[in-house]
Amino acid sequence: HEDPLLIRAGNLTVIVDSGEVAIAAYPGEAALVSARGGDIEVRTPAGERTLVMGQAVVMGGDGTLRDASASDLTEALAWIDGNVIIAGRSLREALPIMRRWFATEITVADSGLLGRVVSATAPIGSSRILLEGFEQSGGLKLEWRDKQMVLADGGR
Repeated sequence: HEDPLLIRAGNLTVIVDSGEVAIAAYPGEAALVSARGGDIEVRTPAGERTLVMGQAVVMGGDGTLRDASASDLTEALAWIDGNVIIAGRSLREALPIMRRWFATEITVADSGLLGRVVSATAPIGSSRILLEGFEQSGGLKLEWRDKQMVLADGGR
């Protein structure tokens, strides 16, 4: 009998005896664990669950576990297929995700724009496609100001 694979990310512990697991866990964000085969044990300070193939959970900031929705799975695990998906998030939430995947620093012309809801899908490596989605869905316009990319109100 082989030793199980133990994965730790912050307060999340995942134990894989056999099978496959997909995990999305980034600092300051909810973590997602998806059992893609075999039995997966998920432990947090607030409790634990055993997942079987096809089940997935999201760990909130307080360590509680809830069943993952289809949109949770699509957005969190898009990287497996080489994509970044941002679905119905405020610009305040979306910009750090973009920074993580594209190492691109974008600012906003006005902090009031951070509440705008944006959605976009792009291949990893194509920040321009993601920004075009932000412009269209959030009524924004990308501008260059002093060699800095800035999202401004697009006048919608």
